[in-house]
Amino acid sequence: MKRKLLITLLSLVCATVCVFALAACGGGGHTHEWAQTWESNETHHWHNCIADGCFITDVSDKYGYAEHDFSDGDCVCGYKPTYNYTVGLEYKFDFGIDGYFIKGLGTATDNDIVIPSEYEGKPVTKIEDRAFENCNSLTSIKIPDGVTEIGRNAFAGCSSLTSITIPNGVTDIEEETFKGCGNIASIVIPNGVTTIWPTAFEGCSSLTGITIPDSVTHIGWNAFENCSKLADINLPDGIPYISEATFMGCISLASITIPNSVTTISNNAFKGCSKLTNVTIPEAVTQLGNNVFRDCSSLTSIVIPSGVSKIYFSSFSGCGSLTNLIIKGNRIQIDGDTVFDGCPIETATVPSNVCSFINNPALKTVVITNGERIYDSALKNCSNLESITLPATIAYIGDEAFMNCKKLTSVTFDGTKEQWRQISVGSNWSYQTGGIIVRCTNGEIDYN
Repeated sequence: MKRKLLITLLSLVCATVCVFALAACGGGGHTHEWAQTWESNETHHWHNCIADGCFITDVSDKYGYAEHDFSDGDCVCGYKPTYNYTVGLEYKFDFGIDGYFIKGLGTATDNDIVIPSEYEGKPVTKIEDRAFENCNSLTSIKIPDGVTEIGRNAFAGCSSLTSITIPNGVTDIEEETFKGCGNIASIVIPNGVTTIWPTAFEGCSSLTGITIPDSVTHIGWNAFENCSKLADINLPDGIPYISEATFMGCISLASITIPNSVTTISNNAFKGCSKLTNVTIPEAVTQLGNNVFRDCSSLTSIVIPSGVSKIYFSSFSGCGSLTNLIIKGNRIQIDGDTVFDGCPIETATVPSNVCSFINNPALKTVVITNGERIYDSALKNCSNLESITLPATIAYIGDEAFMNCKKLTSVTFDGTKEQWRQISVGSNWSYQTGGIIVRCTNGEIDYN
């Protein structure tokens, strides 16, 4: 500090050009003239001699030559310190790991943050909860490989963040870590991550693609809700279920492959995915939740596997392009009359207990795969229904079951004429149909 003070005082004495008769040059009476301005490199500073014919070429021999001193901020020569990481971040020491956590932005003003791998000789291992929450000017952040934990809400609300690299040592993407980061376009989740917690990427409205490794075994509820530009996503083979509202509001999602490991698709999982045209539900699935595909207005067909025992409230309500329905189970419970509300189903292959499409003008073909009863009014007022196929197990056709199906002319029965005549039929079961011919395995019965 004494040396720094001396240099400062000498600099003030010099006006525009400092003239010091410090040595004679080559015995010719030459006097050094030292410039007031500083010259510098990355480590030292000095004053150049501006006198004609000066023989000094080695900067270490020039006036004021010294190492930079940043103890009071910038060096007296005006040189600013350079770092390969962001200066001013707030740290917290953890005695348990003998290392540091990033606590927050601190006094840093950079928009592009680089976190160091070490601070004061100790490793940096974690970004704490809410460390950069709502840092709206933050555009990018580089996280060193030594960081193994990124806390909850760590970058939530960083609306200008466009780029981030998640280190390989991270195992969990915590709750709301990137929630509301509306400018992140893509992100790669490294191998080793096992859990994506709820709402981790909710509202990342510019996210167009994301890579999820097979190491992930759990994706929490609302994890990708309202990622409105997300067009494609791969799901790892090991996940056992799709949580509630995981992809709700992903209006650009056109297709998705659900892994064979999935057994449950929970409430609202794909609700409002209006561009979803095709989805394959694996045979292992046993439960479809409320509103699971509600308002998927581009979905054209669906096959529900035999293991599903119940379809819950409004599962396919508002699927305005759904024309083909196949339910493979022998018996399945339908939760209310809104499951297929607004679906213009034209072809349905279903068990008899699901055959309830009253007032559906789009329906043209129905195939009943199994069961014993066609319930009262099951297909009443299906004005464009043309054909029905019934299994030999049918023993009862309810009141007004096919009433007002004016285009219905053909019923295919997988039993004999004798078996057909044993079926109990309710009143007006075929009233105002198109004149039914029942085609049995050994002949026809004409009801014209």
